[in-house]
Amino acid sequence: MIRLCTLLLALLFISSCDSNNVEPGEFTDIGEALERWQDRDFDSYTIEQSVLCFCPPPHSFTIEVVADSIVNIDFDDDDLDGWGLSEEELEELAIEKAFTINEVFALITKNLDSAHELNATYDPRYGYPSEVYLDRIKNAVDEEITIRMSNLSFD
Repeated sequence: MIRLCTLLLALLFISSCDSNNVEPGEFTDIGEALERWQDRDFDSYTIEQSVLCFCPPPHSFTIEVVADSIVNIDFDDDDLDGWGLSEEELEELAIEKAFTINEVFALITKNLDSAHELNATYDPRYGYPSEVYLDRIKNAVDEEITIRMSNLSFD
């Protein structure tokens, strides 16, 4: 009986450890996430996005997507001090960094088997990737990227 209790406690302890730090309601299965996203009944949306990397700003922006193309991007001006970039240069950098939700799914899928580390969590309602951490190459310096998406809205 003591062995059984010890075994059950050990299993409970091990199963409670989660290295992905998944928030309540989020999940990590890309298949289920993609299915939820594809089942949506809207083609146009707006979403807030942060792209954290060793790269120049802007790092936070809101994108508007129509028919899987980014049609508008607004970025956070607080992120820009000290870089000496023009408005046009900042907009160009933002467009280069911004991802549609389908592009983030493609990035995840492309790197599933080859990345050194890939962690993703998905929105519980619509399935879009709410956070993705990608480290493509072990021991490479400054090539990691984190993408965070939140506040999805649609018409």
